[in-house]
Amino acid sequence: MGIKSISTAFHVSRNTVRKYVRRYQESGLTLEQLTAMSEEKLQKMFLDDCNRSHKPTPRREALEALVPDYVKRLSRKGEKKYLPQAFRTCQGIMSLEGKYGLARLVAACACASEGRLYGYNEVKEILERGDDVDFMPSVTKQSLMPCLTESSTSRTV
Repeated sequence: MGIKSISTAFHVSRNTVRKYVRRYQESGLTLEQLTAMSEEKLQKMFLDDCNRSHKPTPRREALEALVPDYVKRLSRKGEKKYLPQAFRTCQGIMSLEGKYGLARLVAACACASEGRLYGYNEVKEILERGDDVDFMPSVTKQSLMPCLTESSTSRTV
């Protein structure tokens, strides 16, 4: 199977396929040795990037801290039953940070958790209505009140 067909079959770039093929060739292992390796050793061989020295931003860490709780709650009986759906919901919720900011998103998630609302649309509605303000520190609330008042009056017109 060629690089292009592998890339197409697994929906990854050809450069990524080349990188993994190169790592396999440089290892000098046979296919039998490779298939006998533990999952941990395979991850170290193929997934560890020694060249990466970046540290996740505080914004990313704060948002990623919310994901396990949402996945756990979305996996409960009566909630979304499929982990990929729960993951996409979390991704959608995290994308709201670009429009509303980290502080408001975290406050909206706290508001949603209190109301046992775990969907993207529910969190978005909380942000649009400004219900998240009650869950923010008082300094942030005061700075956001004029913006929230203007946006709520423009919607009613």
